Amino acid sequence: MKTRLMAITVLVVVMLVIPGALYAQGTTPVKPGDSMGEMVVKTGGAQIVPLWAFCSPAFLKPGVTTTECTVPPLPELAIGHGWFSADEARRDSNWQAMTWELYLDGRQVDLPAFGTFDADLPQKGLPGHAADEEVITKLRSWDVVLVNPTAGAHILRSVLHASQEVDDGFHKTPAGTYELVVNFTVEAAAVLPETGGTGPSGTLPLWLGVGGLLLLALGLGLRRAS
Repeated sequence: MKTRLMAITVLVVVMLVIPGALYAQGTTPVKPGDSMGEMVVKTGGAQIVPLWAFCSPAFLKPGVTTTECTVPPLPELAIGHGWFSADEARRDSNWQAMTWELYLDGRQVDLPAFGTFDADLPQKGLPGHAADEEVITKLRSWDVVLVNPTAGAHILRSVLHASQEVDDGFHKTPAGTYELVVNFTVEAAAVLPETGGTGPSGTLPLWLGVGGLLLLALGLGLRRAS
């Protein structure tokens, strides 16, 4: 009887401890070099194709905005959100009034561990400028890169907390919490009939040979509808 009681006690402990350990592992913030299944997360996003080249980066208003998009098969994909302003002083001031959160497929990303990068970002169609006038804005982006993004559905949640109204020189953004939920689907790589290997889908060659900053100009900045 005593042996049976001990066995039951051990079983109960195992049932409580193991799921707890697995839960803790699953909720540990993702850091550079960590794996998420077949994917790895790293830094180096300044020269990588951004998710925002295919998906809208706009927080339309305080609260939750949801968008859906499709991404071609890529070896690496920059997924960090960013903010651009008219000049460096405004960018730095805006950034100090913000705190950010990022979640990929339910896992929180440890943004401070990844850090940020700054870059000049050419933009057109900005308020106060001619529609075709190119303006060099000052960008800051979280430096998060997804290596070998697996085919299929993924969910990216980007949350911005603005402690006060910020003026980037083009728009004013009220204080509040803004959340963007991006439901993006990575297309499967096409099979090459000659070798049986895989190759990019038909849309990918459009991006080959294009510099990372040019791709950033296609939409990495955070903006609202006006």
